[in-house]
Amino acid sequence: MQVAELTDTIAERGHHSAITPKGAIDLDTIELRKFVIEKKPFEESKKGFWNWINSWKEDDPEDYFELFGNEDISSIELTNERIALVINYRFDTPIEFIQTTLNVIYKEDLIAQYHYMQDFNGEVMDDVLSFEKYSILTRKD
Repeated sequence: MQVAELTDTIAERGHHSAITPKGAIDLDTIELRKFVIEKKPFEESKKGFWNWINSWKEDDPEDYFELFGNEDISSIELTNERIALVINYRFDTPIEFIQTTLNVIYKEDLIAQYHYMQDFNGEVMDDVLSFEKYSILTRKD
């Protein structure tokens, strides 16, 4: 699809911040934006990340130190990547949730993404840390 075929800018659409291809279904993001304002999922996911890391270090120190060694990870930077409304069809009954994704930056390198899943009331359902295959921590020099 060519850029010329894309229509509807932020100014024309008001609450939308994405460019939508002609003929696309117009999905309303207002409720998701309200969730971001009210439940602060990026802030909550950052707390969840540090809880995840500290629990990992305490519960499975050998595995933790295999990856991080004695590195000072307090300099890890967490940047907002995305927030999404997800309908997961993997199960017999689909599961709907909000997923917040953070980029995990260490020594200016993307080492992982942290996914934080919440129900529509803002309660945490699950979280997972996915390491990048070719990050400075996982590649073998």
